Amino acid sequence: MKTFDNVPHNDEVENIADFNQYPDPSGHFGIHGGRFVSETLMAALEELETLYYKVKQDPKFWEEYHNDLVNYVGRPTPLYHAKRLSDEIGGAQIYFKREDLNHTGAHKVNNTIGQALLAKMSGKKRIIAETGAGQHGVATATIAARLGLECIIYMGADDVERQKMNVYRMRLLGAKVVAVESGSRTLKDAMNEAMRDWVTNVDTTYYIIGTVAGPHPYPLLVRDFQAIIGDEIKDLKPAEKDIVERIVHSTADPEYAKLVHISDDFVDIAMKSLRNNETILTDINMVKYGITRYDGEVECYIKNEEVKKIAKEHQITRAAAAIRYASENDFEGIVVSGNAPTAVFEAMDLYEKGEISVDSVDLVMI
Repeated sequence: MKTFDNVPHNDEVENIADFNQYPDPSGHFGIHGGRFVSETLMAALEELETLYYKVKQDPKFWEEYHNDLVNYVGRPTPLYHAKRLSDEIGGAQIYFKREDLNHTGAHKVNNTIGQALLAKMSGKKRIIAETGAGQHGVATATIAARLGLECIIYMGADDVERQKMNVYRMRLLGAKVVAVESGSRTLKDAMNEAMRDWVTNVDTTYYIIGTVAGPHPYPLLVRDFQAIIGDEIKDLKPAEKDIVERIVHSTADPEYAKLVHISDDFVDIAMKSLRNNETILTDINMVKYGITRYDGEVECYIKNEEVKKIAKEHQITRAAAAIRYASENDFEGIVVSGNAPTAVFEAMDLYEKGEISVDSVDLVMI
């Protein structure tokens, strides 16, 4: 398995637009974004857009937001050097941005805090959200309970079964969890069902979307509210800045990555890797779709039937099973781990057993 450090660097660098200047007036980030929704929702979206652009210029709004992040969420989160894990791997310097130390245990609350303030300003008394693994659902249920708002969480039926502990936490916080049985019974189906709810109850309901998706202005909202993570990392010590220099956003979309960059050249490094036709293995489909957009060669085994069998047989995640499957089929290339640290630990385990070889690496970022 190779890393970005092993990729030959070309002199030419592809020009990428400065997407810090986006979205444009129509809500687009280049070819992405905009609105394609039922006419029923257009007025609500326009109202939300107007409200956000108004409060975005209001220092009092951001003062309240940051006050909640400090005194309720517990920010700033530390950047932790996992020295023993770094030594175990042998050369890689691994740092964790400890978003797990936030109240509710993940980064999702950064966004739900901000959107809850908008919900309060809009006078909506009912909150809905979609969730996959359950972290956004827990964060939304927590904020809704804090504000005394009704809360309904839509979750794919398969995810409800897989994430019973988070379902318990949401219900403990007073939220109603709706198991979605349609389609693949996972996150995209939960989002579809939440949108249907919103169409039906648009006058009384605020929809807190948990990721950079959905109609404008939601990608804008989530981007701005999650920017706190990058803002904190920019204040690194000089010694840390020398190490944290290559970070590739898990969407594999350099245009979006420009919005969350830390070093000046990390997007260029990723683009050079794609232009050099390096084969990439990833544990999430979002990376696959982003890379193929730039004609890159990419493998994602998450939905592979053999991977599903391995995961079931060994009682491990599909992400971990995909790494095992790749090693059994002599995969050689760059491994980009997205949301699943289990994939990284599986790779470490296989390395220790001598079943895979790993070239030297400057940084692994989970």
